[in-house]
Amino acid sequence: MKQFKPLGDRVLVKPIKVSETKSSGGIIVSESMTEAQKLEGEVIEVGTGIFSQNGSRIPMTVKRGDIVIYEKAQANNRIKLEGETHFLFNEHTLLGIKG
Repeated sequence: MKQFKPLGDRVLVKPIKVSETKSSGGIIVSESMTEAQKLEGEVIEVGTGIFSQNGSRIPMTVKRGDIVIYEKAQANNRIKLEGETHFLFNEHTLLGIKG
């Protein structure tokens, strides 16, 4: 993969493919109906963190290889790298790390 280094507290995430969403009755649910859906992705690269008011660096919580959970509605900053879609998040917009 071509190198891409996020700046500050940004995190580059590759979404983990999910199958299409179906209702319990077998009806395929439109993407627009699932905006609040929680999705998973793999952390590909992280920034170096941001600085506090006193000048010390606040380290990043996530690291390469972590599986993170995010809200679909937050996945607005789309980046194509070698034909694959990735998303760029500020770390605080991620919901958590899947253990």
